[in-house]
Amino acid sequence: MITQYDELEARCPRLGHLVKFHYCRNEQESMPCHRIYNCWFQRIPIQSFVQAHYDHSTVEALTAPLPDKVASLIDLIEQAQRRSDKD
Repeated sequence: MITQYDELEARCPRLGHLVKFHYCRNEQESMPCHRIYNCWFQRIPIQSFVQAHYDHSTVEALTAPLPDKVASLIDLIEQAQRRSDKD
C-alpha cells in the first residue's frame, strides 16, 4: 500500500522542518522528492518501496545526479509560476 508510511515524519534538509512521508513522495506533483532515498533510508525500506510503487522512468530520475542549485531554483520558480497561472 503506497500510503503505509505517510504519517511518518522526518526533518527535510531543503525546507528545514519536519515533513510527513506523504509530502516527500508527492513533492513534485506526483513525483517523489529527489532526496527521498537520503532522507528515509534509515527509517523505512525506501529502495524497495520506490521500486514497488513507481515506474522505471521515475526510479531512474530519482537516481540521476542532482541538478546544480541555480538550475534547481529556476525549475522551482517555473513550477510556482505554472501553479499561479492555474489559479
